[in-house]
Amino acid sequence: MLEEPGHVVSPAVEISGSNSRFSAMKADEQLIARRVYILIPLSRVRSKVTESELAVVKAAAGDKKKAKRHSSKVLPVVTESFDEEIVTPIPNHRLRPWKPSLEPISEGI
Repeated sequence: MLEEPGHVVSPAVEISGSNSRFSAMKADEQLIARRVYILIPLSRVRSKVTESELAVVKAAAGDKKKAKRHSSKVLPVVTESFDEEIVTPIPNHRLRPWKPSLEPISEGI
């Protein structure tokens, strides 16, 4: 993925039993609307899904009545496995342009 290097998208439909493993989608595969997908690090591809991860994925995929339309979910189990610092971007419309204040430097020769 270009937007998230070092990570791949895995469909939650393929994670069904205790012997399930995370699988990566191909780069040219299209995402289908109203399906749940998981963003996982490359190191987790083909690794076994733990019971706690399986419970979180099933809860996210099966809670369609309570889910808000057009909302995205971040699963806590997946975010805990990241070693990276998560940074919230600052909206650009609130930033003021930088205007440097330059003063001449007098050199005594």
